Amino acid sequence: MLELTNVALRYGKHLALHGVGISIAAAETVVVLG
Repeated sequence: MLELTNVALRYGKHLALHGVGISIAAAETVVVLG
């Protein structure tokens, strides 16, 4: 059970970092276009 929790946390962290990366890319695009 603990293994599943660790995997879920790692996956959640990965998704969070991915989301931040997308947000930064979107912000840069807006700055370039603006």
